[in-house]
Amino acid sequence: MTDQLRQLAHAELHARPFPRFDADWPILLMCVQTSPDQLAAVWAWLQLNIPPLPPKPTAGAWTLQSGQLDLRVEQHTEFLAISWRAPGGTELAPDWLAAAPMDILVLTHFVATDAAALAAHGASSSSLLGGTLQVATDFAIDPQGLCQWRYAFTQPQTPDSRGRAMQMLMEVETYRVLSLIQMDKVRAAHPALQAIAKAERGDSDPTELALLERNEHELDALWQSLNWRVSACRAYHDLVFQRLLDLDDQRLGELPSVTEFLRRRMTPAIATSETVMRRHQELAQSISRRANLVRTRLQLNLETQNSALLSSLKQTAQRQIRLQSTVEGLSTVAISYYALGLLSAAIAPWVDKANAGLVKTALVPLVIGAVWLTLQRIKRKLDA
Repeated sequence: MTDQLRQLAHAELHARPFPRFDADWPILLMCVQTSPDQLAAVWAWLQLNIPPLPPKPTAGAWTLQSGQLDLRVEQHTEFLAISWRAPGGTELAPDWLAAAPMDILVLTHFVATDAAALAAHGASSSSLLGGTLQVATDFAIDPQGLCQWRYAFTQPQTPDSRGRAMQMLMEVETYRVLSLIQMDKVRAAHPALQAIAKAERGDSDPTELALLERNEHELDALWQSLNWRVSACRAYHDLVFQRLLDLDDQRLGELPSVTEFLRRRMTPAIATSETVMRRHQELAQSISRRANLVRTRLQLNLETQNSALLSSLKQTAQRQIRLQSTVEGLSTVAISYYALGLLSAAIAPWVDKANAGLVKTALVPLVIGAVWLTLQRIKRKLDA
């Protein structure tokens, strides 16, 4: 297992080697969105137009160099990047593109041109690699659905240096698009956050708590849908400018450089998305605090009600005990009265009439004591 992990660690560094380009041919770059459950469908769709592809997706990069065609397929976490390189360029059938099972994120044409004509082909132009490579682009989609880059090498290049430069340029274009996808969802989250922040409060604590819990659920749903995307956009944004830094991007002529153009347009968009997420966190914390306060008030009210209920039950129990004692006393008197009557009648034949009153008087405490003891014995048995 240890050797396998070591092999994987070393293989990762060589998963996507730089290509070797021996001529300035046009390059068509396409990136298709993928997901684990759609990768097979995307691969099958690619095979319709790229018959040499392996039957199953391969990790890293798959390349084919055959005469007048250089083909490269790279598998990434959330997209597949496919580049065609041929002397006469590459055309893709519109019907095939329309049948893509997932969104086509990037469709860009890199065309070699004369260095003197670069300024006419874009809204930005740059000198890269110390003036060795010059590029221009307008970052717009033409009527054919393609974004166009023009490039020109001012000095002879080896296949390795040409391949490295063009690969880094394609990565700039790829990561540029990926850093801005789904920005509409981020912008749509701002009014949703405002609506939650301005939501009316309930007219009672239970109603207020229900509204706050609903807001918490809505905020959690927003977080689940946006957090990963915003983090990915920031990562792609940073990769774009890291690649441009590696290419030593400098302004060429009067047009802004690629770095200047993108920093002016991309960086505010990323900053806006991060501001939305910070606002989300602040609002979530505020609502959580409010919900906790309402829960505390409800808990205190419940404890007060429980205390009052216990006090009422205690008073009721005390009254019942007093009533029970009264009933026991009355029962003792009543039973003693009837018992004394029965006992007096029973002993009358053996008692002189002159002493009958004294005898009856003497029997009163004895009868009451006997009745009381009997009732107490019965009570203890019932309580046991």
